[in-house]
Amino acid sequence: MMERNKNDMLTCFCCKKFYNLQERRPVQLPCGDVLCMQCYHNQRDQVQNQQIQCPFDASHLCANNQPIIQPLFLIRSLEQHDFYLINCDKHPKQASEVYCKNQNKMVCSKCLQFDPHQHHFQDPTQHFAFDPKFLEESFERVLAILREEAKIPIDK
Repeated sequence: MMERNKNDMLTCFCCKKFYNLQERRPVQLPCGDVLCMQCYHNQRDQVQNQQIQCPFDASHLCANNQPIIQPLFLIRSLEQHDFYLINCDKHPKQASEVYCKNQNKMVCSKCLQFDPHQHHFQDPTQHFAFDPKFLEESFERVLAILREEAKIPIDK
């Protein structure tokens, strides 16, 4: 079994992408090892002998109808450290969900209802919804470019 360092704990061993609370939510196999929901579904959908092979140990085979477990410690950690969460400047406990073109900043739903964002009601094209998955995709593209420039090998 391969040893992982603490920086690897928030990345899926299969796809090498950061866990998140949506499509890459961490899931624990019956053998105890963890991978992201996306990799789990990819393996489950491609499995021909009704068993999923553990990404850490090929001798661990899990029936694809066995329930998966939510690794609560890891999920709580992700909830506390939401990497792609952008909080509102005016309402720090609110997540910014919308980008305002006029003000060139992210705002929360509370801000949209009041000045200076009343223009949202007259011209909705001045605001657009922000989806954190686009930020993750952008980070991954930038990281690939930086690794290439720095000639850092990508672990596979």
